[in-house]
Amino acid sequence: MAVFDLDASHDSWYRADTLNFDYTASGGWPVRVTSSTGTNLTDSDGNGWVDIAGVIPGEPPVPVPMQVRVDVPVDAAAGDRDTVWLVIASTNYPFDYPETNSQYPDGYYAGVLDTTVLIAHTAPIPGILLRPDQQDSVAAGNTVRYAMEVFNNGNGPDTPSIQIQNTTQPGWGHDLIDGNGVDPLQDSNGDGIPDVGHLDKPPEVNLDSFYLDVSPPHVAGVGDVDTTVLTATSAHDPAVYDSVMIVTYVLSSMVVDIHIWQSQTKVIGADETASYDLYITNNGDETDIIDCGQFAIDDLGWTGELTDVAGHPFTDHDNNGHVDVGGVGVMDTIMIHLEVTPPTEVGSIVSDFDTELTDQRYVWIQTGYAVDTEVRDSVLITTILEPEFHIHNYPNPFRDATTFTYNIPRAGIVTLQVYNRSGEHIKTLVHEQYLTYGGTFEAEWNGLTKNGKRPAPGVYIYVLDWCERKEGDTFARSKRIVKKALLQP
Repeated sequence: MAVFDLDASHDSWYRADTLNFDYTASGGWPVRVTSSTGTNLTDSDGNGWVDIAGVIPGEPPVPVPMQVRVDVPVDAAAGDRDTVWLVIASTNYPFDYPETNSQYPDGYYAGVLDTTVLIAHTAPIPGILLRPDQQDSVAAGNTVRYAMEVFNNGNGPDTPSIQIQNTTQPGWGHDLIDGNGVDPLQDSNGDGIPDVGHLDKPPEVNLDSFYLDVSPPHVAGVGDVDTTVLTATSAHDPAVYDSVMIVTYVLSSMVVDIHIWQSQTKVIGADETASYDLYITNNGDETDIIDCGQFAIDDLGWTGELTDVAGHPFTDHDNNGHVDVGGVGVMDTIMIHLEVTPPTEVGSIVSDFDTELTDQRYVWIQTGYAVDTEVRDSVLITTILEPEFHIHNYPNPFRDATTFTYNIPRAGIVTLQVYNRSGEHIKTLVHEQYLTYGGTFEAEWNGLTKNGKRPAPGVYIYVLDWCERKEGDTFARSKRIVKKALLQP
């Protein structure tokens, strides 16, 4: 609740007055006009306005303390506000004084009145929850990964910072990893401390995940224990934080070593799918049920599907929450398959074209030995779509100006020219421009000739030439497209 302490006074020397009050509120929050003790004012003279009766005149005026109370809704977010316009009106001096037939509250019919503006806003109340407390075991020289979640329970957006506050084994490795499972946790707000990025207030997306990797050295002994304290702290108030305890035991010195290979790049054409064969090897000293997965570095709408060599999707054989390739014996190698497909009409120039023609994604594996380590490996798969050599202009027909949108499959030199039907050169829009990559490009024509004149209405021919450039200054191939555009009167 927002409480505004105010004083009302009667500045006339004539006689006691009844001061009437009315208000409007911009946000619709509940508003009450009360005495200085919080008791609601009533309508003592029956005119529809709450009032303070019997206010005596004086010089200087005798202030009468009062309050305006604004109830802030429980779901109000930090920074939300409500503006209250409070009106005080005299009963002694109504609008049509000395006649007395005006009636409140049908408008502000008062000869003597005053107003004030009150603004109530919601202060930020941060709230942070970090979970869960965990414990696990790991072999010396390996790494165990803990999945963590942080929640914003405050009434506004927050960027919780993540810190390792204490460890009992300072010689061990302790690393904060982004929720993508690959990159170190970054400092997105520039305060020098890693964080999970922007979190909205509930009920919006108010949680994020990250990982803590704990790595005992090879010299750690069986039975050694590390206790690590993690904290998540509000960016608004360092006194608002939550913490968890992570306990890690050294269980054994079992060798867990897995490998996936190899990183690849493929180029596909429109409406094609890229197929990749990948290999997984278990170099450890025990059979391992190896988890697998894949994710795009940037979500551009491309899809990827991992299967075995027979085309069957993988399932979660060991019920640890990750699909896996099944058991891989000691020093055995198996092959898996990845299909990468671009979205429909990617690189198209006939609709809302998408110029993102390269998809990069990681295919990762990790050991299934939860009691031992989170040994991981990954490869980078890059798929490049070469668009079809094509051009069109819009609008077509046109009156004043038009835009040419064109695709080239690969790097090369581009020239775009306009001719009339007699073959006379009208305008060069792109002159032997070297483009370092294939993709979708645009060129504008203002409808004027090379001499800056407006040509006659009619059909005009535009010609797109592309000459692919190879190493050095040699050119392997060239292509040309000739199309028509109609200039209207």
